[in-house]
Amino acid sequence: MKVESIQIFGVPIFRVLLEGLSDELGLEKIVRDHVFQGKPPPEHPLVASGRPCVFQSTSSLHTEDEMQPFNEKIIEVMEDVIDQHDMDPSYEIDITSMWGNVQPQGHAFHRHSHHNNMFAGVYYVNEAENSNRTNTPIDISNMLKGFPNIIMWNDRRNTQLSPTRNYKHPFNHNSFPVELQKDLLVIFPAWLEHEVGENTSTIDRISISFNIILRGRYGEVQSNESVII
Repeated sequence: MKVESIQIFGVPIFRVLLEGLSDELGLEKIVRDHVFQGKPPPEHPLVASGRPCVFQSTSSLHTEDEMQPFNEKIIEVMEDVIDQHDMDPSYEIDITSMWGNVQPQGHAFHRHSHHNNMFAGVYYVNEAENSNRTNTPIDISNMLKGFPNIIMWNDRRNTQLSPTRNYKHPFNHNSFPVELQKDLLVIFPAWLEHEVGENTSTIDRISISFNIILRGRYGEVQSNESVII
């Protein structure tokens, strides 16, 4: 007797390396300028609860003229995503918000999701020189000093019973790390919860986050539930 496991509901995460884009567009300076607005960085703040936090710009970064070449790259990637998943190519790809992040040493992003959007994404503007790579020998000291990865969380973690597992595989793991690399663009469903651990390096971890909606018709034309967004 052979029991078969069938994976039926996969959650797609899209990754693409836009090598050299950050330096070409001067994105680190752009992010710092919009986050700190020309002022010296203040003392690293703590929210009222005492939780480490991150410096962020306003969410209108995508409206700036200097960000239009970056926006075009995101649109180009999303067109590929739409094509890969056989979505209607007539959808208009709308970047609804975008903001820069400066994550100092000792600070983290709490677990969250992005409401009222279809896709969310992050682009890594820089990386610590000693960030670990999967194709290099694992050095624990370097892993502790490098930038933290983004962790995606499976909503199944809320189940009441959590059996002991001898090893992790797609059917039983509750989290998935997406390895950080400079110029890496990551796009994922906006409802997917994610977080970033503490930055233990002495270098600010800089990234750009954004949200996307596909504008057009949802549902069949004849359906009472059909809507145009």
